[in-house]
Amino acid sequence: MATQSSNSVFEMLGSRLQQTPDIVSKVKTVYQWHITDGKNVTASWTMDLKNGNGEIKQGTAEKADCTLTLSEADFIAIVEGRLNPQQAFLQKKLKITGNLMASQKLQHILKSNSPQAKL
Repeated sequence: MATQSSNSVFEMLGSRLQQTPDIVSKVKTVYQWHITDGKNVTASWTMDLKNGNGEIKQGTAEKADCTLTLSEADFIAIVEGRLNPQQAFLQKKLKITGNLMASQKLQHILKSNSPQAKL
């Protein structure tokens, strides 16, 4: 399997959201993702699963309910099911601010990418 990038994963998730807008009624949360390389943020994505039909776009949210920060490699490992998100959080590879419990709802959109990818 070719190595994915966080940008390609977010674009794929955006396409999936258009096909399954009912996810918004299940999740009801705005997520801010910061993808890092070392200590520097290299990409920021907003995953709005709260308003309208939802939207996933590059950039920062005006008001996020939950903010997740992790490296590109750890993000891909979680999405591909090679890294357990709870372990990543405990090992401080994944930082979550805001509504910690909202991170559990991400499985609704991530689960069809990989059965093991649950936050």
